[in-house]
Amino acid sequence: MKLQRAQRSQRLQGLFLQFLNYENQVAPRRSQEFISQNTEWFFLKLPLRQAQDRRCLPHNGIFREAGPVHHKDLFWLWLKVALVICGLISSVLITGCSDERADNGRESAQTELLIFCGAGLQPPISELAEIFANENNLKILTDYAGAEVLLSKARLSKRGDIYIPGDKGYVDSAAAKGLILSQNSVCFYVPTIFVQKGNPREIKEIKDLLRPGIKLGLGNPDYIPVGRKARQIFEKNGISWKRIETNLKFQSATVNELCLQIQARSLDAVIVWDAVAQRYSKYGELIPIPRQQNVSSTVDAGVLKFTENCELAEKFVDFLCSEDGRAVFRKLNYRVDLPE
Repeated sequence: MKLQRAQRSQRLQGLFLQFLNYENQVAPRRSQEFISQNTEWFFLKLPLRQAQDRRCLPHNGIFREAGPVHHKDLFWLWLKVALVICGLISSVLITGCSDERADNGRESAQTELLIFCGAGLQPPISELAEIFANENNLKILTDYAGAEVLLSKARLSKRGDIYIPGDKGYVDSAAAKGLILSQNSVCFYVPTIFVQKGNPREIKEIKDLLRPGIKLGLGNPDYIPVGRKARQIFEKNGISWKRIETNLKFQSATVNELCLQIQARSLDAVIVWDAVAQRYSKYGELIPIPRQQNVSSTVDAGVLKFTENCELAEKFVDFLCSEDGRAVFRKLNYRVDLPE
């Protein structure tokens, strides 16, 4: 017990010597009382008169007498002690607040959903995500990009709750690799030709895209669904890729980039999703592709195996497929029924 008290006294002595440094700052010729190695403050154990008449200074492990202690010295000593105690209390309080904020941060992380979503689906998904987040008191993060890029992000980071590319083929492929727990269809895309406002090059059908001088833009088939579908459309209509490459001036990593090229009047024609082209109708015109020549796309939402909130993720997918969810898709010109 005596050893423990001695160790505590030595620790306190070191702490106050470090923070107070009274001997060098306030009274160069007079030192403050130190903490006894085996007791509490030594001067506190003396009668008041003795404390006023003498000081005790450590000297080679024992105490020796020193000059008189003035009330002014005691005042400054107690003031410094009070400041150090206040500092220690503040430190504890700040640490407590930091821990509380960290705990709150961990709680927030437990109620987050991360959605990897195709860029063309941004309008309906962002609106539906906001509604769902407000109703369920959680935070939804969305990452909009090309389908292949998004899948690579999820696979490499081993993060994410929901994957919604522009074609179910990507979800099927991910499911075959064991990355998808469940999936449901949420809407449908129909490819269309999109040309500059007024259609100055008079493009009316697929074969017109082969005319000399036509500047054509397509999605990159290695990265986005609309690029794959465009290639399938050409194959279905007996048009070789080599012939297309003659007029192909631009390949994009997202469907939105193709519409922006029409808006900038940099290209004569592109093949994009009908719903996306509707958003840019101020800058261009849609040239429908007949159903027998076209290849539509089914959009699936898949729950990723990396999710830590499986129940919430599945609930969000169900919300997309609900009547309220379908109403938002319809409002924004996305098809919720299979094209005839």
